[in-house]
Amino acid sequence: MIKSVQKATMLLSILADQYEQPVSLAELSERSGLNKSTCSHIMSTLENEGFAVKISHTRGYVLGPAAYCLSRFGRYKNSFISVCRPIMQYLHRNSGYSVVLAVIEGDTKYIIDYIDDGTIFETKTKIRKDDIYRTATGRAILMNLSEEQRNAIFKKYGKPSQSEWPEILHLLDVSSYTQQKCDDVFKSCIVTNEDNTVNLGYGTALFSGHSCVGAIGIAVNIPCEREKSFGEEENKIIKLIERGAKEINRRLEW
Repeated sequence: MIKSVQKATMLLSILADQYEQPVSLAELSERSGLNKSTCSHIMSTLENEGFAVKISHTRGYVLGPAAYCLSRFGRYKNSFISVCRPIMQYLHRNSGYSVVLAVIEGDTKYIIDYIDDGTIFETKTKIRKDDIYRTATGRAILMNLSEEQRNAIFKKYGKPSQSEWPEILHLLDVSSYTQQKCDDVFKSCIVTNEDNTVNLGYGTALFSGHSCVGAIGIAVNIPCEREKSFGEEENKIIKLIERGAKEINRRLEW
């Protein structure tokens, strides 16, 4: 990637995180890791092209009209999100945990919508790249891709290791996963040593007809010591996801 483009998209993402709150040049520099001179030059270009607006010298910048014009056709996959959003709200309300909606485009996984209380995501950016192998929604979609699509992902990232995904070798050996829909609920578990917490993910694929169009998941962040007694709540979460996915799939057929 051209470095100047990468820097510009990084600064635009920072502005998007703050939505309509101005971000000063000093804060842009601090959050991006770029020096003030570089930030100033890039922001001047973005301002000239309408992608940023300078509120004042001290208050800084907000997104400009050109940035909003890029999304003039609505949110990414808006019709899909519109179908899923009420069910996501239902899952969030009944589980008490964060809910995510994910897709894989090409060889990259994106979270395209989520409902969160701040325990999983620290910023407000709606569309974000995410890990395929270590996340439940990534696993759910991956196991519903064609062999050709999976091999393209394996070529880019390498096959997942058993430390990343202990069940992967067994799953890849099960030929039925490549021949019919896999609507299992997948689980992921990531331990965060810094604060002694564990991130548990539960996800299942979503279908329009026989084609996988994404995955819905519930993300849980709890203290490590609580994981051993989480079984009953886990069963509840799995049943909720199965119910929610079934309803989304039904609505996608309308």
